[in-house]
Amino acid sequence: MLIADQLKQFMKYLGITGVDMARKLSTFRSDDRKRAPETISRWISGKASIDAGVMAWIDQSVRIKAYKDVEAMVTFLVKNHRVYVVQ
Repeated sequence: MLIADQLKQFMKYLGITGVDMARKLSTFRSDDRKRAPETISRWISGKASIDAGVMAWIDQSVRIKAYKDVEAMVTFLVKNHRVYVVQ
């Protein structure tokens, strides 16, 4: 799977658009420049390479959301030193 395809899937899972992602990434820049939504579009289409730091941030965001989703779906009941999974 191409990194651009992974980025598309990650953004869909996180529920963010290219514009949302550009805004979020702009807040992390130390030079006060804005990340253009067109850059995100180039990443998604595979026309430009994606910065490794951006992919690491996206990956971490996906992991955090997945952890919260699983935590919300599954409740553990501990009885007599056994763990029962209730969905």
